Amino acid sequence: MNSRPLVITHVDAESGFSGGEVQVFLLLEGLRERGHRCVLVAPPSSRALAHAEQRGFEVRALAMRNDADLGAVLGLSRALRELAPDLVHLHTGRAAWLGALACRRSGHTAIVTRRMERRIKRGLGTRLVYGSRTAAVVAIAPAIRDELARAGVA
Repeated sequence: MNSRPLVITHVDAESGFSGGEVQVFLLLEGLRERGHRCVLVAPPSSRALAHAEQRGFEVRALAMRNDADLGAVLGLSRALRELAPDLVHLHTGRAAWLGALACRRSGHTAIVTRRMERRIKRGLGTRLVYGSRTAAVVAIAPAIRDELARAGVA
């Protein structure tokens, strides 16, 4: 156990609320119970942002319109510099794309959770998302782990 509480910024780019968000909130609650400060960055009209506010979590609203939203990358980079988290946790595919770029700009390290079994192509995009600014990748199922391995992700 750490001797000090961590500041962890969680990024969820989805507007809706499904199984992935349920997992995010189970993690947020567990980390808060252990004394860590968790901040959720999510789209302004998302159900996750409203849910986080209702449960007393610190939030940052950030529009994340698509995987190439440079405004979101700049906004997330700015938020990371302000929050100075010990760790950034990227919870969705869009969050991974935008968060990888923001972490490169801000010098932060991320954990990426992958919940979808979709095919991953080898290439620059995959190296960017799962590259040097990614400390760990969490696959929630063996099939997802295997797909990551096929794409060359450690």
